[in-house]
Amino acid sequence: MSSSSAPAEQLRLAGVQAREVLADALARRAFERQGHLKDTWRGVLTHRGGAVTVLDIALPPDFPFTVPVVKPLTRAAANVWAGQEIEEYHEASWSWHRERKGHLCLFERGDPTRLPWADPGTLFEQIEAWLDQDLDGWPDDEPALDMDRYFRGSGLTVLFGDLAPVAGRVVQLRPARYGCRIVGEPARPRRGKRGRLLPWPRSSALVLDLGELTSPIRDWSSLVASAGPDAEKLVSSVHGGIRELVLRYRRGESVGALALEARPQGDGVALRAHVTAPLDRASLQRRSHPRHAELGSLSVSVLGVGAVGSAVADLLHRSGVGHLELVDPDRLLPGNVIRHLAGHEHVGRAKVAAVKSVLMRTRPGTGCRIDAREDTVTTLADARTLLESVDLVVDATADATASTLLAAAASAGAGRAVSVAVLADGVAVRVDHWPAPGTGALPEPDLPPTAPGVYEAGCSSPVSTTPPAAVWEAAAVAARHAIDELLSIPHTAGEERRLHPRPSQ
Repeated sequence: MSSSSAPAEQLRLAGVQAREVLADALARRAFERQGHLKDTWRGVLTHRGGAVTVLDIALPPDFPFTVPVVKPLTRAAANVWAGQEIEEYHEASWSWHRERKGHLCLFERGDPTRLPWADPGTLFEQIEAWLDQDLDGWPDDEPALDMDRYFRGSGLTVLFGDLAPVAGRVVQLRPARYGCRIVGEPARPRRGKRGRLLPWPRSSALVLDLGELTSPIRDWSSLVASAGPDAEKLVSSVHGGIRELVLRYRRGESVGALALEARPQGDGVALRAHVTAPLDRASLQRRSHPRHAELGSLSVSVLGVGAVGSAVADLLHRSGVGHLELVDPDRLLPGNVIRHLAGHEHVGRAKVAAVKSVLMRTRPGTGCRIDAREDTVTTLADARTLLESVDLVVDATADATASTLLAAAASAGAGRAVSVAVLADGVAVRVDHWPAPGTGALPEPDLPPTAPGVYEAGCSSPVSTTPPAAVWEAAAVAARHAIDELLSIPHTAGEERRLHPRPSQ
């Protein structure tokens, strides 16, 4: 056997063994293999209170690395299979915990190294727990808001803000890049020469508020039933030419949205789902930092926005810092873009302008104010002024003069600073706090000697061979320490992280 086929054979044997184990367990529970369906077993499961449910359990080709498909039969189908009326039969509801084709949602996608469904006992415990929860009507159900999974996808994405003000109205879906549509303002009806109403443009969408949903929408009939008093408007709009629907709904305190393409087809309406995503600032802030509201009132000056400094600025911007000041005298050169936040299209610009442009373009809705200043620190007065003007200075200059001046001014009480550096071309990264806490400063680093480097035109020192990964690791450590300092979270004097020993030459 070749070395390339060994892993495939190992995976095949693991699958065969797992199938045999589960097949034995199913047979012991009186489940029968369905001759017309390969690797599908059918049997009766008795659960709480003597309730029974007939299940089909299908093993996918990649079992045990993918989850078995468990689908309950309806009462009618179960009676036909049994050849008699099954007493105490529990017909599983079409709850939020079933997939589009009807099988049960049994396992969360968690640790990929664990395969709990491969153990027959665990699998049946989970099925019984699902059925018991279904008997109880799913109390304390979490409000999953992904109803698009019950439909075939369209490949488009609909972005929206607050839908409540436009509920019951026809709006325009404004085209955006990469297959996106943005829910716009209410559209005005169009009229012809004699005042007759003209059909709505194809880009029009009807927005409805469905209120609280107790079960998911899966097709046209369940959508009409869920529309309540707006059902007549929904039906007449779709049959009158509206082809796009944006539906607002609630599950408890959570608000969701479902965007559908609707096309009349025979006696019904075929539906396809668009991906939906909120476009408001609150949705951005949810993904920033748990204490983004506090960070939004604070200011940080990033001194030196080269490779490390630009990445620090990016992380602070993502985390919700309300005011960023970028300070650096240099311009972006072609060799910088390998490790820098800004790309080749910014070559020749001031680094501060390039970083500001990237941050503003990438996340325009954060509300962060960004100032760019082509300058540096060359005197104690400069250091004091900079420290006194903001809540925190992040020193990413890798310049001994600027760092010494900032450390002296901060230690004298002018303000707070965090300094970050990549050491010995990526052997280690280090962060220091100024002024140092009462426990004292970090000890001086113990580093291997650096190898002779390559000089480029315009450079007074060798080109750094620091790997890009070390740059971003340094930036991540610095951003964490900066946020701890800003939020007065207890911290040490800093952190030195050895990434790897320098390889022998």
